[in-house]
Amino acid sequence: MRATTGIFAVIWLLVTVFGIQILNLTPANADTNQSKVALVVGGLSNPFFVKMAAGARQYADDHKIPIDVFGADREADVERQISIVEDLIFRGYGAIVIDPADSTRLLPACKRALAKHLAVIIVDTPLDPQSLRKENVSIPFVGPDHRFGGQQIGEYVSRKLKGRGRVLVIDGACGRESSILRKTGFIDAMAHSPHIQMVADQRMDGCSDAVFPVAMKLLRKYNPVNAVFCTGDPAALGVLHALDILDLHHKVLVTGYDDIEAVRYEMYNDRIQASVELYPERMGRDAVRLAADAMKGLPVALLTTTPEDVVTSDTFHKKVLFTFSSLENPFFKAMQQSAQNMAKILGLDMTFSDTHNNDAAQLSEIRSAIQRRVDMLIVNPANSDTVAPGIDLAAQHHIPVISVDRRITEAPVLCHIESDNREGGRMAARIIVDKLKGRGNVVEIEGIPGAGVTLEREKGFSDALAAYPDIHVTDREFAGFNRDDARRVMLRLIQKKTPFDAVFAQNDIMMLGVLDALSGEKDAPSRVLVGFDGIPEALQQIRWGRMTATIAQKPEDMGRLAVQCAARYFRGDTIPSLLTVGIEPVTR
Repeated sequence: MRATTGIFAVIWLLVTVFGIQILNLTPANADTNQSKVALVVGGLSNPFFVKMAAGARQYADDHKIPIDVFGADREADVERQISIVEDLIFRGYGAIVIDPADSTRLLPACKRALAKHLAVIIVDTPLDPQSLRKENVSIPFVGPDHRFGGQQIGEYVSRKLKGRGRVLVIDGACGRESSILRKTGFIDAMAHSPHIQMVADQRMDGCSDAVFPVAMKLLRKYNPVNAVFCTGDPAALGVLHALDILDLHHKVLVTGYDDIEAVRYEMYNDRIQASVELYPERMGRDAVRLAADAMKGLPVALLTTTPEDVVTSDTFHKKVLFTFSSLENPFFKAMQQSAQNMAKILGLDMTFSDTHNNDAAQLSEIRSAIQRRVDMLIVNPANSDTVAPGIDLAAQHHIPVISVDRRITEAPVLCHIESDNREGGRMAARIIVDKLKGRGNVVEIEGIPGAGVTLEREKGFSDALAAYPDIHVTDREFAGFNRDDARRVMLRLIQKKTPFDAVFAQNDIMMLGVLDALSGEKDAPSRVLVGFDGIPEALQQIRWGRMTATIAQKPEDMGRLAVQCAARYFRGDTIPSLLTVGIEPVTR
């Protein structure tokens, strides 16, 4: 009775909060629907679709796109979903976004929508590729690489079982291509562990109530079972219920897929060991964006890949300190926000510290974290040299360290994450050479003496300029990546009448200081001004024509990657010693 009541409560929430329509699709004038997007989701008892609908509505509201959301009351109700699509075709909607309950049986309805010149976008669950080829139909798809996700879960299970054991597979969404791909990826990974035996592969409706009795039979029949892979989280919850009844939950590793809240709770308590976060809100947003473009007649990519992350019980309760040189710098603030979001998804207990470019304060933070027995340190060093004793102390206490952006001098780190700073220096030089047409004088404003990022950017810049003998570097000055120091350096150069036609500042903050100094010049000649980082204020200066260019790093990617590496370490993955994040020039 409680399960039935819970389902009705979820349906009521969807109807009242998210506006998802279930039955009795009211006839409407087709002319009023031509500019509308319809999102058709799967079972309303699955919180995954609640998030997808929320993301779709948010994007639609932000961009003033009319949208209606529809869904069946049960995930596997294919006929109901087909009926909804047919009615939407009759009502003349401009675009239909569908998460198919079945990857083959929805295709004819999609074809009829296309024949009526409606835009169709498939989200999350791909249509069957063989059926698409047979019907000679191409429909844009928005979603993750489900096969890769299944492979990652398979590798995780293999490591946890140390390459030996008996595994049960429950395909919780029979007929859906996403489920097939997940299982295929999982089996691909298992093939590398010849001592792991696949004892059964059960296909069924994946709701937890339906899975429970089947899981009971399978667990008894194939006992002992060491792990169960489910292609959806509701199925994993049904398996867990069966394991509780059989008093086996502490003996069997269980994995799901979708990272719904109920499963996260069980991972927090180490009763379910893994799932995959698919960012359904992102899928909803991207699908509506493409649908709106298609209605305008704009070209739409056939494949838009959305992110996915394995989440495991290993990372819950792990304490991590991420210490920054300065969160007053927008570059590091963006990195911190991205890291915070990723830590929440992966279940890490992460704290952040801002040492305000005070290397002694950062060293004190690290020592305090070691005393608190944190499980990992992620360090963006204020000073690459003076932070090294803290990293050595962490190593003595067997606390791994990940460094980000700036290298730590002669100290053991698990992994270093950075942009390709040398290539960034070369990019800056090429922009200056192009703007000066190979002839002129250049000033370089450098960061912190001896810091790896300073050395790498200067090396790339100098190497690229070496090929142009008519370009001369008339001065190099250190400004510690600080705006006020850069302003003072530039004022001094102006007073000395140092000749320069271009300035390369090794970060945007220093270039803003250069601009502060140059703003007081009267009748100043036009100069080429190139920064590094791509912070919002620098991009605005480029739009206004005051800066020539910046070399844009991707701090969000760096923060996210640092946290992902921490999670991978905790679940036993091998971590590369160096990871490089891409950069790109931005010019006016």
